[in-house]
Amino acid sequence: MSQDLFLSALQKATAETLGLAELINTANALSGAGRADQAQQLYKVWGALNPTHPQLYVAHFNRGCLQTLAGELAGAIEALTAAITLDPDFMPGYINLGGVLERNGQPDEAIALWQTALQKVSAITGTGFGYKLSTLKQLARILADTQKIEAAEQVLRETLSVDPTQRDVVEQYLAMRLVQCKWPVVEPLPGLGLNRSSMPGEPLYSVYDPVFCVIAQGSKEVILGSERYRYDGAHYLIVTANLPVAAHVVEASKATPYLSLTLKLDPVLVSSVMVEAANTALQQRTSVRAINVSPLEPVMLDAVERLFRALMAATSRQGESYDATP
Repeated sequence: MSQDLFLSALQKATAETLGLAELINTANALSGAGRADQAQQLYKVWGALNPTHPQLYVAHFNRGCLQTLAGELAGAIEALTAAITLDPDFMPGYINLGGVLERNGQPDEAIALWQTALQKVSAITGTGFGYKLSTLKQLARILADTQKIEAAEQVLRETLSVDPTQRDVVEQYLAMRLVQCKWPVVEPLPGLGLNRSSMPGEPLYSVYDPVFCVIAQGSKEVILGSERYRYDGAHYLIVTANLPVAAHVVEASKATPYLSLTLKLDPVLVSSVMVEAANTALQQRTSVRAINVSPLEPVMLDAVERLFRALMAATSRQGESYDATP
């Protein structure tokens, strides 16, 4: 049955009547029937007969994935290289090719490739966000595996600047600093701050920059015009634009001081996300707010708590304090 499917697809490819969608479906069917070799051959023939197809890179990429699974690393490198040559912005090609280069005993080439890929996703929007995180994690791992510890630390630092709630990355970052005997083990990331207060306060006026705020203990209230936003250990505050506000600590004492962690947000990233959110809101007939309080999800809460405890331990040992805005 699979042989008939393969021969029929070859005939269509030769007659130039096999479209890309049918090619992919046929190749998937062949792979599912245990004939991944025929699927590879079909992709190769189709590519040779359609050298100017605008999505030829997809065929090369899929062939490269099949060859990777089959352990045919040289062929996979050739196919994946062809994919990113045809489409230099195709991030999955870079991610997979780097992995194959590493498996093929070429770690330096994999490192250089992933570094190139990161330059292509400087604007982390939409799917680019996931691609950037994936590439950063792969790069940090291979740098650590090849004993490039300081470089691995810097990449992990960048990874946390993209998403500070990644528990596994926080642990790896601390491990890299421990290996190098760097002190304090926890160094404040750019825009990361801690705040402490032993008593409630009166509202103070200021301008908040885009920022993500969580509270480990106590509560705080932010006032914007006639609206009040109160958050505590179970909720976080997010601000996505420069806003003139009044804010004050509501719950705090010497026994249980107010403790909070803040992370300033990249304005470029915020703008991109706001545009996407606005498009979604228009479709769903909902509104997009520049300031909001939301419940902390368990996964996010756990990551934030671990990071907060590590920061507090480091600063208490050093007798230091980090400045924080909210």
